[in-house]
Amino acid sequence: MKKCAQCGGGNPENATRCSQCGGAEFVVPVLSPEQSECGKPVESSDSAFDASLTRESALCVYCLFPNRPDAYWCERCGAPIGATATFGPLESAFAVGFAYRAAFRGRPKSFVLLSVWGLCFPSLLANAATLSIVISSGTDLFVGTIELCLCIIAGAVSAATLYQVTNNYLTIPKTVFDKN
Repeated sequence: MKKCAQCGGGNPENATRCSQCGGAEFVVPVLSPEQSECGKPVESSDSAFDASLTRESALCVYCLFPNRPDAYWCERCGAPIGATATFGPLESAFAVGFAYRAAFRGRPKSFVLLSVWGLCFPSLLANAATLSIVISSGTDLFVGTIELCLCIIAGAVSAATLYQVTNNYLTIPKTVFDKN
């Protein structure tokens, strides 16, 4: 059993994400020589959750991994399991971050590609228009510098998102299971 570095929750040894908070860092306990045999760690009795032993498990909708019934986050991929995982503002931010990271993994569906273009392209155009207005107008140096930096940062994020998702769509081959 390993503990999460963020929340201290117990997780099975094969978990890559915490089932309580979705964090990816774990604390490995240090065993003294008395606790181990010949320098080998002592096996715990409840080391890993086995879905075949119990008929009850929370199935991750993203990777179809059977998790513990009380898990809020998938132990394999870190996706939120159920609506209760995203009630708090911090957990909601983790869930939104997972959705954005999932858009960058693998070949996205056509709907995801069109959605990203629908969200990011207008933002990119608005930032470019604001940038040209700030440069052409004779505003205060301090205010103009702040607006200029914000437009550059927001435009760069929009452009990078569009580039990465479009690049994944065009370069990663379609599999048999993709129904775009």
